Amino acid sequence: MVAPWAKAVSIKTCLKKIFENFCNFLFSPHFFPMLRRPKILKAELRQWKCMMIVALWKKQILTYEILPDGVTVDNVVYLNFLERRVLPEVNKKKFGRPIILHDNAKPHKHRIVTEFLQEKRLEELEHPPYSPDMSPPDMDAIQRIKAPHKGKQFQTRDELIRDYDATIQEINREHTSLGISMLPDRWRAIHLANGKYVE
Repeated sequence: MVAPWAKAVSIKTCLKKIFENFCNFLFSPHFFPMLRRPKILKAELRQWKCMMIVALWKKQILTYEILPDGVTVDNVVYLNFLERRVLPEVNKKKFGRPIILHDNAKPHKHRIVTEFLQEKRLEELEHPPYSPDMSPPDMDAIQRIKAPHKGKQFQTRDELIRDYDATIQEINREHTSLGISMLPDRWRAIHLANGKYVE
């Protein structure tokens, strides 16, 4: 046996539920498509990942090359850079017999690169392995080249090359690439630190 007030409460609750469900359906995006939230279209940003090879001389960037998107530096790419970029600059400036300092990365020590340097009478300066604190590009040049473009999104490769070329020209005008000239002091500091890493 159910009390009358219990029946009344049950009927009232059912009617309330029916009304709520009807309202939810009535104002749902399925019933009124204009109530659907518009999709937010995000602009797709082109992620450029281009590698750059640089050659330094005194307080300047002697020459450089920005590689095509996705191309990495292997022994063939590095040899082409030496032949097409570095050697013409060396001959133009009449260095005589310059000394080449590069680290012990595999492309730098590959047989074809070593043979090229010997053929062109380009002497190599010994460089201890795992020593970015003694590498002029790591110490100074790369940071100076990249700093003005931090956070910038390039839309095209041409825009990237144009901006980086302008930065390098400014560095060369101001003679602000200090990597090579820093070496004697850096060698001295490492010697005094008994070969320990120096910031």
